[in-house]
Amino acid sequence: QALLISSVFCVLASVFVNVFAKELMGLFIDTSAHGAVVETGIRYLRIEGAFYVGIGVLFLLYGIYRGLAKPGMSVVLTVISFNAVFGDNLKFRPCLQAPSTSIRDLQAFPP
Repeated sequence: QALLISSVFCVLASVFVNVFAKELMGLFIDTSAHGAVVETGIRYLRIEGAFYVGIGVLFLLYGIYRGLAKPGMSVVLTVISFNAVFGDNLKFRPCLQAPSTSIRDLQAFPP
């Protein structure tokens, strides 16, 4: 039942964000003065809004595992979701892998 309620809410939120993306951007920036920024923001809101159901399910899983007294699984889900979002751009990725000696890795993490 929680999955159904969460999914319905997230779908409604996704539709709202998609329909009113320009108005939502107007809450933070003058939409008449910053055309390119507004268009980028609208595109971002529409892309992000498309994933609200997945985010809702992820939050349900966080709650389930915390309720089962398994908070470690919440950490695992967080790392997996960050990896899915940021991919190769994760700054803590070297902590999760064996050390590398490539020049590219050294340039990516300056001292």
